Amino acid sequence: MANEYRAEIIDLKKENPESFAELITQAFLSDELAQEEGTTVVFDAMTFRRLFGSPYLDDQLIIRVMHEPSGTMAGFMGGLPRTLCFNQKNKNSQQREQVRVMVPSWAAVHPDHKRKGVGSLMVSKFIEEISARGYTCSYAIFEPGQNGIDLGKATADRHSGVESIKWFDINWFIIRVFDIPAVRKVMKLKFYERWVIRLVSPPRTPSPKPMKNGQGIRLFKPEDKQRIVELLDEYASSKDAAIIKNREDLTWYLDQPGIICCVHEDHTGKVNGFVLAWEFNFAGFGNTIPFGWLDLIHVDHLSGRSAADLIRFFNIQAKQAGWKGVQTPYIPYFPIKPFLGANYLTFPKKMIVQVFGLKNSDLSRFRTAPHTCFLDWR
Repeated sequence: MANEYRAEIIDLKKENPESFAELITQAFLSDELAQEEGTTVVFDAMTFRRLFGSPYLDDQLIIRVMHEPSGTMAGFMGGLPRTLCFNQKNKNSQQREQVRVMVPSWAAVHPDHKRKGVGSLMVSKFIEEISARGYTCSYAIFEPGQNGIDLGKATADRHSGVESIKWFDINWFIIRVFDIPAVRKVMKLKFYERWVIRLVSPPRTPSPKPMKNGQGIRLFKPEDKQRIVELLDEYASSKDAAIIKNREDLTWYLDQPGIICCVHEDHTGKVNGFVLAWEFNFAGFGNTIPFGWLDLIHVDHLSGRSAADLIRFFNIQAKQAGWKGVQTPYIPYFPIKPFLGANYLTFPKKMIVQVFGLKNSDLSRFRTAPHTCFLDWR
C-alpha cells in the first residue's frame, strides 16, 4: 500500500494554493477530536498564502505526497526556517547562542488516505531533507489527544540517531469572545464555560482617544514596520529563548490581508508596544465563523493600564472586522494580566512543544524548560 505514494519537494510558486488549503481543511475536519469538540481550523487560499507564501524564506520546505494510482494529493507538510536565540544569564554575564531549526507546520493527510503510511512518509521525507540542508534539529507543537506527536516519535525512532525530547508544556489558552451564540455553533461548551463567557460582555466603548500625557493608541501604519522589527529583536536578549524574525519576511507579513495590528505610542510619538492577530475560520458541527489568532505581542514597555487599553482598542477593531472572538495558546513571553484586564479568559488546554534532534546534534539547550519563550504561530 505504501508504495502507491510518493513524497516530493515542490516549489509553491508553481502551484495553486487553493488545493493545499482544501486538503488541510478536509484533514482537520475529519479529525476525531475535532468532530467531538468542534473548533477546528479551516483554511482558505488567503490563510495559506499568509503562512507559506513569503518570497523571503528561501529555505522554506514544502512536502507534498501524491497518490500515484489516482494522481491526487494525499498529504501536505510545510517547514519554516527559524533562528532560535538562547540566553543563559550568569551572575555577571549573559551567554547567547543561536540555533537554526526547521519547524514542521500544518501537516495534513487527506481523510481518504489516513492510516496508509502517508504521515510517516512525510515525516521521513522531512527528516531526510532537513539533514541534507544542514539543519540538526526542529521543534513542533502538538495537542496530546492528536496523533501527530505519536507519529513524530514513532517515525523518529525508526531513524537511527534521531532523538525526540519534550521541551516544555503549554498549559493555557486565552480567549475573548464577542459573539457567544456564534461560538456555541462551532464549539462544545460545558455549562460552567457558557456561564463564565457570558460574564464577559462584547466591547462597546468607542475607540480610545489619545491620553492626556500625549500617549496614543491607533492602528498600524506602514511606517511602523521598522519599529515593530526593533521591538521583536529585543526578545533575543530579554527572553530565555526567542525566535529572531527575518526582517524582510516580517515586513512582508505585516502587509498581508486578514491581519489586524494595533500600536501604542509614547509621549514622543514613538511606537513602544503592539498587538497583532490574523484572521482564520473556526469550524464545527457544520458551521464556520471568522476568528482571530493572536500571533505577535509586545507590551514589555507599557504599564499594565496602558497595555490593557491597547488590548481593548484591538478588541474593538477585531469586533468591527466581523471576528467572533480572539484566542491564542499562552506561551509566557508577554504578561497575561493586561489581557485579563481587557476581559480575556484563561482556560486549561495542554499542548506539548517537542524537539527532534538529528544525529550528533546538541540538544542541551532544549533539556530545560524556559521561563520565558517567544515563538510565533506562523
